[in-house]
Amino acid sequence: MKTRAAGTLLLALLTLAGSPAHALLEMSESGAARFESPATAKETPFGEKLRAGHEALRKLDYPRAEALFNEAAQINPQSPLPALGHAESARIRNLPDDVRKWLKQALDIAPKSADALTAWGRWQYAQKNYPEAEKAWKAAIAADARAAIPLVDLGDLNYNVRHNIDVAADFYRRALQINPKLGGAHYALGTIWLDKKAPDKAIGEFEESARLSPGNPLPQHGLGRAYQMQQSYKAAHAAYDRALAASADYYPARLAKGDVFLAQGEARQAVGEYQAVARAQPKLYDAQLKLGMAQQQAGQLREAQAAYQAAVRLNPDLPLPYNNMAWMAATDPANKPSDAVLEWARKAVALAPKVADFQDTLGWVHFKRGEAAEAVKVLEKVSRAEGRQSAGIHYHLGSAYAAAGRARDAVTAFKTALKLDPNFAEAGDARAQLAKLEGNAKP
Repeated sequence: MKTRAAGTLLLALLTLAGSPAHALLEMSESGAARFESPATAKETPFGEKLRAGHEALRKLDYPRAEALFNEAAQINPQSPLPALGHAESARIRNLPDDVRKWLKQALDIAPKSADALTAWGRWQYAQKNYPEAEKAWKAAIAADARAAIPLVDLGDLNYNVRHNIDVAADFYRRALQINPKLGGAHYALGTIWLDKKAPDKAIGEFEESARLSPGNPLPQHGLGRAYQMQQSYKAAHAAYDRALAASADYYPARLAKGDVFLAQGEARQAVGEYQAVARAQPKLYDAQLKLGMAQQQAGQLREAQAAYQAAVRLNPDLPLPYNNMAWMAATDPANKPSDAVLEWARKAVALAPKVADFQDTLGWVHFKRGEAAEAVKVLEKVSRAEGRQSAGIHYHLGSAYAAAGRARDAVTAFKTALKLDPNFAEAGDARAQLAKLEGNAKP
């Protein structure tokens, strides 16, 4: 059966934004970037060297940054912050051994520093050593009861890794009680409210995150998602446009715009958005998959097949493009489905065996190939399980029964389809076939 294009991959899209708090640009894997202490930079020589070092780091002037961090360390050898600056420099340059070395040095200098412990925890998190990350963050909180960032990090751990959103939410709220200006924590709470299907509450969190992080596209993307969940499509488009204004190459917002157009039945506008992403991100299979879905909905079937084939080249384990290619071929009145089409349908079912629509497609491909017995075998099974409430599946089963010469079973299947939904897409043909079968049964 044709998979509904609008919203099918919404969950996949949401994952592209990254984790709820670490995704914000204020965060980093080593956790060192935030420790430049701008408040003290204007007041002490140590703070000024540290601030200047991070400014040089932002400009990718690594020799100057490291020289300034060394000068800061000479001024205050008891502070872990210069070593954390070196760790951040190493992280940006993708030198993991040096990151670890400098983080260990920061801990050697100040083993009970909440800053150093937080940075060490983030490094362990980036290495997927989650127990050590948790241990470090809890030690940071024990060292400084006012340390908000390790609470955010513990929220991330529970959200992204342990998938315990209630525990995560508690950590984010505790962090905001200490520092209400943490845009990442507000963003994370907004994401959790979306998970709980409460977009009205999510909107407030995303708005506050956007206020605190005006140059970051993620809070605006979150707002778009919340408005989209409310079916407030005009507001969703505006939010996604603001995300793109903040970062023109932030492709998740453009994909989301395409999703909104598709939900509104404006497939051609969706095609434009997805094509723009596919051109900019040629290795992004989501863009090709969504492009194919929009083109299919727009009736651009040849183009849709090309997009689907591009998607499976990028990710051969995607079941949806195989299913949709098979469905388009099975519903082409001019051609009998080929062996390749049958393999597409089988591939979709093999990759997602519990999706009733995919099994329905496989059954319909068999039917259109003249393999009524095989069609009945597939469709009987799905009609008694995942597809028992689908009028379309019972209609297809009735058609297969009729082709196999099982008139009584066909009548039952057509009546079941019409009872489930008197107005489903093929209801007219179901009634016509039913009338013909019942007429033939009369003496």
